[in-house]
Amino acid sequence: MKTSFRSCCLATILMGCVWQSAQGTPVTIDTGKVLSLGAGASSTLVLSATNTNAGSSVTNFNGWTLGLQLLPQAGATGTLTMTGITNASTNQALTAPDTPTFINGTLNTATNGTTAYKYVGISNVDATTTTFALGQTLNLANLAVSSSAGASGVWNLYAVNQNPSQSAWLDVTGLGTDYGNLPATNGTSILLGTMTVVPEPGAVWLIGVAGPMFFALLARNRTRRVSLAA
Repeated sequence: MKTSFRSCCLATILMGCVWQSAQGTPVTIDTGKVLSLGAGASSTLVLSATNTNAGSSVTNFNGWTLGLQLLPQAGATGTLTMTGITNASTNQALTAPDTPTFINGTLNTATNGTTAYKYVGISNVDATTTTFALGQTLNLANLAVSSSAGASGVWNLYAVNQNPSQSAWLDVTGLGTDYGNLPATNGTSILLGTMTVVPEPGAVWLIGVAGPMFFALLARNRTRRVSLAA
């Protein structure tokens, strides 16, 4: 029996169908992620999940979905954009990954000030399943991001959910189950981590060196004009 998670996802979005979900599950999305990159650069952040169950393994993990938002903190300039996902390269939760799903979506309820989000996910292309041992952490995917040339500041990466669920892990039958820390409730959001864009060296020099030099020159010229007038 083969199942295509990509087809499942697109059908869910386009036809309004939903898979079943249940709250309070042992698989949780890991938080505390940190990434730093330069302006005008690209990088990847590893998304991961952990089995926090009190005594048993999860034996039928076959795929996952997440709703993601990448939003600037106050003072951030330029843009930082999610550009794609690929299966994790190490410590993989999925061993036979299908084509990733990476599409724009609209939430039922504004969350973190917007209804816009990215609907992402991957599953195994066949009936292969993964066992999450108690306390085990496995990597779901590499999330690719890209910053604009003039970007600077900090962006927050959120996982979001709603009813019907947009963030769940799947078993081999395609049945979806909510993550333990991201229930299928409108407006649900958790902070996965932060991404910091460091300005280009030239921009730092202009701000840190050229700026003071300009004001020093301005002050000297002002003093000279006062002296000539006297």
